[in-house]
Amino acid sequence: MIELNDFEHWSAGTIISFEDGSKMLVREKIEYTAKEDDIYHTVQQGDTLTYIAWYYYRTVTNNAPKYWRFISDANNIINPLDLSSYIGKSILIPNFHSIKLKEQ
Repeated sequence: MIELNDFEHWSAGTIISFEDGSKMLVREKIEYTAKEDDIYHTVQQGDTLTYIAWYYYRTVTNNAPKYWRFISDANNIINPLDLSSYIGKSILIPNFHSIKLKEQ
């Protein structure tokens, strides 16, 4: 089981700005090992990680979309804002009960 502070998995990390104007997000990723009760989602055109998180976690939490980072990190998705290279591919959806939130 992975333990996270309620907003720890929601925070963005640190943005590094380069001289050429480009930016890069640097953050600590969540380590996750696939489990037997995980499921898979085939990414469709227009899917976003927040939508996928909402779709799979909406029945178990009121704040389902904020779990996008957990799905992103479990699949080593480099740019969570662009899933175009994943269209037609299956991504791991970790079982929500593998996530335990620490009390603040």
